[in-house]
Order: sequence, then structure tokens, then C-alpha cells
Amino acid sequence: MLLAVLLLVAACTKETRTFTYEEVTDAWHKGTTLPVDASAQFPPKPVKPAKDNGMNVLVDVSHQCSFAYLWGMPPQLREDGYRAIPSMASLDKVLDEDGVSRMRLHFDEENNIYPFGWVPNYKYNIVVTQQLDRNAPGYTEAECKALEEFVADGGSLFILTNPQSSVEGWSMNNLAAQFGAKYTDKQDKYEGFNYAVIEVDDKWEVLAKGENGQPVRARRTYKDGRIIISGYSEDIKFDEINDKASEEEKARKKAINEKKRSIIDASFGWLCENQKDFGEKYRPGQSGWGGGGAIYPELETNLDGFVVYYTPNMDEKLKQTVVT
Repeated sequence: MLLAVLLLVAACTKETRTFTYEEVTDAWHKGTTLPVDASAQFPPKPVKPAKDNGMNVLVDVSHQCSFAYLWGMPPQLREDGYRAIPSMASLDKVLDEDGVSRMRLHFDEENNIYPFGWVPNYKYNIVVTQQLDRNAPGYTEAECKALEEFVADGGSLFILTNPQSSVEGWSMNNLAAQFGAKYTDKQDKYEGFNYAVIEVDDKWEVLAKGENGQPVRARRTYKDGRIIISGYSEDIKFDEINDKASEEEKARKKAINEKKRSIIDASFGWLCENQKDFGEKYRPGQSGWGGGGAIYPELETNLDGFVVYYTPNMDEKLKQTVVT
């Protein structure tokens, strides 16, 4: 009996493996993603905004990897105190509380060595997802289900797009339909910009209407969570102001950004109501910006020595080129 108990305790107290400098650099050179034990030893550098508000934000770029959202949106949100990181991985994988994400580990900053490793998933208060081109990688059934469950369990979701000439067969509407909304192929002008017109049921509160009176931004509660849907991807992205621009152009951009500031404050303030700080254990991290990150695609293949990361929703023709 005592032997059985000792064996059980030993099995439940598995020691975490430690890695030598040589082992890590060897994996880095070979393109090997290190196991979870390595992330415990060399975790990604924690995101610590100066005005930390305790809110974890996942900026999804797996359905449209635009530079504005990959490299622009997370730093902008961090300026406002949000612990924001970008992700190129499938949403169902990133939101799986028992899953892991492929990330760069904070290993050797002096020599700019940030090897890939599997890191236990963080918890998120808000997911921001956007798609500008309906022909970009689609939202899979598993991702739509994961987002519905995320919101139902108390998470907040911000969905954004731009006007589309056709919405037939568009996977983003599969996502929106779960919450009683739909993007149309119509557009309306709001504050000087073209927005996609949104159809919503009576559970939604319309926040903005275009010049023709059509809904272009709306919000609703869904079970324990909250959602905002917008017909313009730049709704929450500040316009860059070029130092060499004319004073007139600078003033124009400044006025635009002041309006966006009010949208951002109102939107994220509402999305964060009733949210809690998940604590240091789930504080997101990001080490190095090489290739964008912070979270990379979950699948991989080796093409004659070149390691390629990809997601299941990759364009089928491209996938056949990469995988076969």
C-alpha cells in the first residue's frame, strides 16, 4: 500500500526539465519549437504597460495579417494600459485554457536570440478580430464555436471589417450570425469614411448610423459577455501623423484621431465593465518582434530545411504548395 502511494506521488510530482544554453541555441538553429518545460525556464517577456489596467487583450491577425493590426494595434492599446499581444494562430487553439501557444522565449536578449517554445495559454478579457478582405483566411467552425463560448463565459469581443462588394459565403458572417448580426454588401458614410452596413436584431444597441441612416456600429450583451461590431476596420486605429506633412494635414489627422479616441475609450470601457484582472500567472508576454508574433501559427512543415508555420484556415492552393 505504501509503495503504491509513493509511486502515485512520484508520478504526480514530475520534475521540470532544465535546458542548457547549447540545447536552446541548437533548437533555435534547427527551427525546433522547444517543449513547455523550456517556457517555464525562459518565459516570454511580460507585457507591462506604464498605465497597466489589468486587462488582457488578444489582437487576432490570423484572418487578416495587416501591419496596422500586427505591429500597430498592440502598442497602441498598451499605451492605454491594456496588456495586448497579436496572434497568428487559430482562435480555438489560443482560447483553449488547457492548450499551448507557439511563442518566442526570452532567452538571450543581448544576442537577439528568441527561440520558439510552447507556452501555456493565457486568459483574455477581450478578443479583437478583423478581416478587410473576404478572400483572406476564413473563420473555421471550430473558431466560431470557440468565440461563442468565450463570450458566453464572460469574455468581450470586438469584430471589425470594411465594406465588401459581396458577402456571399463569407465566413465572418458565420461568426456574426451566432450573435444575431450580419454584414451586408451595402455601405454608408459616417464621419467622412465608408462603413459596411450591418444588419442586427433587436438585442443590439446601434451606436452609430451613416448618412443614410444605416447601422454601422452596434453593441450587445450575450449571456455573460459583450460584443461590439463595426463596419470600419480603422474605427479604433489611430491615423499616423507624418512630421513632414503640412500643418493643415496634421490638423486634419489630429481631428480624426480625437474622434477615434472617443470611440476607443467608450468601446473598450464598456467591453471591460465587469471584467477582472486574471493576475500575474496569465499576464501575456512577448519577446522580440521578429516575424511579428507574439503567438505564431500552430501547425508546421519542413520544406527542405525551411520550417514553415501555418494554420488550418490557410488558402487551399497555398496550403497545397506549402504542405505537399
